[in-house]
Amino acid sequence: MPDDLALVGFDNLDIAAYYDPPITSVDQVIPEVFRESVARLVSSIQVPQNNTCTEDWILPNLIIRKTT
Repeated sequence: MPDDLALVGFDNLDIAAYYDPPITSVDQVIPEVFRESVARLVSSIQVPQNNTCTEDWILPNLIIRKTT
């Protein structure tokens, strides 16, 4: 890895950094996800005509290690 195969994990578990090779992982920051979800919900309740949620929402972080 990563010449012939790339591997990406999800949730960025602590153990991912200790594998050989260390695994690239997507880190979900749960407090940020929760905060943004609540903000969008409150906004859609306060302004019902704006509840289409068409704008992008990118919160996960890619932790690049040796498998990519």
